[in-house]
Amino acid sequence: MPYPSLYAGQILTPELLSSLMPLEVTKLADEQRTNATMAADSELALSVAANARYELTGYVIYSQNAGASATTGANFGWSGPAGATLQWTSGGTSGPANLTTQDVTAGNLSSVRGQPANGITRMAIIPVGTLITAGASGTFALRWAQVATNAVPTYVHADSWIRLRRVA
Repeated sequence: MPYPSLYAGQILTPELLSSLMPLEVTKLADEQRTNATMAADSELALSVAANARYELTGYVIYSQNAGASATTGANFGWSGPAGATLQWTSGGTSGPANLTTQDVTAGNLSSVRGQPANGITRMAIIPVGTLITAGASGTFALRWAQVATNAVPTYVHADSWIRLRRVA
């Protein structure tokens, strides 16, 4: 059943119509990192309600400049409000690795390693999952870092996006 429930004769208010729209954000500028410390992306974050269930979809484009070693790459994860639970997969990770589903509890939600990237080929993860918030509202955000600290920057690129559709 869609959220919220609609019925014949119901008055359509701006608040009701707004609640039917998915939450979404698109990254407007490239962002670079040169360390292995996971941190929230500067743009890929959304405010979520308490006691809610959301479907997560997204497309995160990343790369690393030529010259990086084959042992580098990117780690991706999430942060969310206290008590939130996320079950997700990086379903579209380029390459054969890391197509696993993880159940995790927020503050800092679990991470998955992206395949080593280079400046010639942009890579992508396509996150899909279910976010369930508990008694606290807050911010749900993509977290990322290099696999190993390297002076050659890893980038998450403009036009990456995440979307949450509330379903309960």
